[in-house]
Amino acid sequence: MRKLSATLLYADLRGLTKATRDTTADGMEQLINSHLETMSHCIEALDGTIVGFGSDGLMVIFGAPQSQSDHALRALVCATEMQRQHDEWSLKRQSDEALTPAVAPGLGIGIGTGAVFAGDLGTPDQLRYTAIGEIGKLSAGLCRAAVGGQILIMPDVHTTAVSRHRTWSGGVALPRLSFDSLGPSRFKHVETPTQVISVRVKR
Repeated sequence: MRKLSATLLYADLRGLTKATRDTTADGMEQLINSHLETMSHCIEALDGTIVGFGSDGLMVIFGAPQSQSDHALRALVCATEMQRQHDEWSLKRQSDEALTPAVAPGLGIGIGTGAVFAGDLGTPDQLRYTAIGEIGKLSAGLCRAAVGGQILIMPDVHTTAVSRHRTWSGGVALPRLSFDSLGPSRFKHVETPTQVISVRVKR
């Protein structure tokens, strides 16, 4: 493993259990796989690396294993693209009677940046690239706190991303963003309170 500076993005579908309470196993599989495929396209476009899939969410790292000096900005742009494409995906499901469940849950996203240990972990037969450290716990906490349609970040993500926007070359147009401070919050396994910032795309 290596200790390096990176940005972690956690995303999670909100209300999935309620939305899929009466669906079939095939319907659940189709919904989750369809959504993960849509999100993967956003992540690949910004050169992020998916390091974990869950039943209704995922974990992404920017800045490793490929070094990226603008990893915080890439993660932030990726989050806005994920929300945009999630909305389009939801509208498609609602307009297609063949897709069940038609009600698509909202997407919550949390982003943190800082020092992590990154590398392959597991057994000799099953290794997986991942990242561990307090930033991971903080990013996961921000994701859990985000409601559907919301992106929550820590101040270092804002500071680092803003410092890189003039030299952006990520291949995706930079959205116009607004940042609203929500004050300090405490997160599980994080010693000190963290200032939380909500990110919105200006229409």
